[in-house]
Amino acid sequence: MLTLRGAFQRLVAHPTNRSLFALAILVTTLCAVFMTGSRAGSVLTLIVLLVAFLAYFRREFAHWKAIVAVGAIGSLVATGLMLTVGGNVGHRFSIQGFSDEGRWPVYRTTMQIAHDFPELGTGLGSFVAIFQAYRPGDISISGTWNRAHDVLLEIASETGVFVAGGVLAWYLAIVVLLIWAILRRPTRDPLPISAALAVWLLAGLHSLVDFSLQIPGYALTAAAIVGTGLAQALAQPSASSHVRRSAANPDRGTA
Repeated sequence: MLTLRGAFQRLVAHPTNRSLFALAILVTTLCAVFMTGSRAGSVLTLIVLLVAFLAYFRREFAHWKAIVAVGAIGSLVATGLMLTVGGNVGHRFSIQGFSDEGRWPVYRTTMQIAHDFPELGTGLGSFVAIFQAYRPGDISISGTWNRAHDVLLEIASETGVFVAGGVLAWYLAIVVLLIWAILRRPTRDPLPISAALAVWLLAGLHSLVDFSLQIPGYALTAAAIVGTGLAQALAQPSASSHVRRSAANPDRGTA
């Protein structure tokens, strides 16, 4: 497993072609995220990158003070990136703040729909039609709201609160499983599990303020990465792992 010192040497002291290529991909991807102008997408991407960093190098941040220090440094770096590269994002923050004009009325209306049809909802795929009957007067009459911009609320309005509660419980169970695998499976390769946790957090949190998981290309990519991490988290230790652990702890093997 790559250590923090080894990563520093590969990037700064003795950079390799592979590490420089990976860094170039990271910078390009971050620039693309900032160019979208998405406020939640940009902020959450920086947060989950910090989560992935801490998860991958978890052994080197055993003390809470180290985690706090890395979090503070990461926050400063994220703020610097937002100010220097994320011009579109900063511009939207300065003009619109943290929310669009009509988004909160749409959230309240969607919750009202879920309240009126709590058991079975209005039917899968019926949001566009049913929203017109509930459309509030404090949003613009132009255009059509075909998404609630909150996947969980839209599920609750279309299929009922019980199905929405099950989806939320399933999401949280995967989060717990991935965190458990990172903390309790030291023999596992941390890369796929750390990436899965970061992508799963990003997809779930961003879907609470937008419809990213309702975009097929995004959802399929996220599912592939998370599925790979779950496979690593749930896989049984191989025979070679038992042999290595027995060789490292001979007393335990003869107990």
